[in-house]
Amino acid sequence: MIAHPPDANTAFNQGLAALEAGNEVSAIPVLQAATAAHPREARVWQVLGLLHRAAEDLAPAVAAFERAVALAPNDVRIALGLAYARLEAG
Repeated sequence: MIAHPPDANTAFNQGLAALEAGNEVSAIPVLQAATAAHPREARVWQVLGLLHRAAEDLAPAVAAFERAVALAPNDVRIALGLAYARLEAG
C-alpha cells in the first residue's frame, strides 16, 4: 500500500510505481483521494485511469481519462490512454 501523497507529483509517481508493481487495486483509493486534493492536475487523473484500466475496471478508467483530457487536451499520452480505455470498454 502506498502512503497518502502530499502533492500531485508524488501522487503521480506513487501511482506509476504501484502500477509497475501490480498493486493497482490497493493504490486506487489513494489516487482517488489525490484527485480530490488536486482536482486540476491532469497527470493525477491520468494515473488513476491507468490504475483502473490495469484493474480491468473500465468505466472509471474512461471517466478518469476523460477528466484528464479535459484538463490537458493537447497531451497525446493522455488522449491515447482514453482511446485505449474506450476501445477496451467497448
